[in-house]
Formats: sequence, C-alpha cells, structure tokens
Amino acid sequence: MLIETVYEGEHDSTPDQIRRQAWWAMLCGGCGQFFGNNPIWHFDGPTLFPHTNTWEQALDSTGTRDIARIGKFLATLQWQKLQPDIAGELIAAGAGDGTARITTGRAPDWSLAVLYIPAEGKDPRTFTLNLASLPGPATARWFNPAKDGFPLPPGTTLSNRGQQAVQTPGDNGAGVNDWVLMLECRGRP
Repeated sequence: MLIETVYEGEHDSTPDQIRRQAWWAMLCGGCGQFFGNNPIWHFDGPTLFPHTNTWEQALDSTGTRDIARIGKFLATLQWQKLQPDIAGELIAAGAGDGTARITTGRAPDWSLAVLYIPAEGKDPRTFTLNLASLPGPATARWFNPAKDGFPLPPGTTLSNRGQQAVQTPGDNGAGVNDWVLMLECRGRP
C-alpha cells in the first residue's frame, strides 16, 4: 500500500507527478494508494504550504479527478492479479529511467498487460515492445489518464512476433503526454 507521497498542492507537485505516483503504485503490485491534497488534509487550519482554494473546492481538483479516473479504469480489470514486469520482458527499448520509467503490470499468463508511460518532456515518446513475450495476438488500446477516456476506443491488433516500436499519441489535453497502454491477448492462435 502506497501510504504517502507528494500531495497535490505542495512541494510544487504537478498533475502528471500525482498520476505517476498512483499508476506506479498500482502497477508495481500495490493493493492501494492514498491520495493527499494540501487544503484537504489541513481543512480550515493553518497549512504548511500556501493555497488559494478551500478544502471544499479541493474536493474537485485535478488530482481528485485523476485518481477517480485510475479507480474507474482499474475497476474494469482484475487488477489485483496484475504483477510487475520486474524482468522487463515486454519493453525491449525505451523504458526510460528515473521519473520517466515506464511501468508494466501484467497478468501471470500475459493475457493482459497495462503500461503507464510517464511524460518525458513535451514530445510523444517512442518505445519498443517485445511482442514475442505475449501468448497470442494482442489488442492495443490507449487510455488517457488526464481526461475521461471511457469507453476505451477500438484498438489495434498486434501480432505476438518480434518487436514493434510504439509512439504515445502526444499531448493528452493536459499539456503533457503521459498515457496508459493496455494490451489484451486473445490467446494462442
């Protein structure tokens, strides 16, 4: 359980940083994640970090909506069965380092993989998938973690052979380009 990281509205946190913390926790084997917001955790008392809105207004903040979006997305999956791709089998190149590291949660049989691709600058990111690690052809669908993305758009079918370069769709409408890629396998042909 990720109990506490940077809260929204403190330490110069950004919306994509708040999303990254949550997605990393949930795709790395966490069973939950606490979200904090500076005005809310202080309510009407003195705060450590200045803010201009009330705690009531903060209930509808960007972070609050982003965390609700993560919950809604994960509720469509058996997320509790996902395990981190510690060996890095799915990302052949371009996984990134530090705060730009792509995180993958996958079903034990690789029938499902969910990748969180953090923003790495303002431009779309390119990385390479090792499709041979999948048990069969996969439907690849993008989910926008910064804007309502339901229902998920129709996906592209990828074979389970070789490697394929993939590029994020670009600006997600929030001025950055963090994205979620879901791969669903239909099984062996």
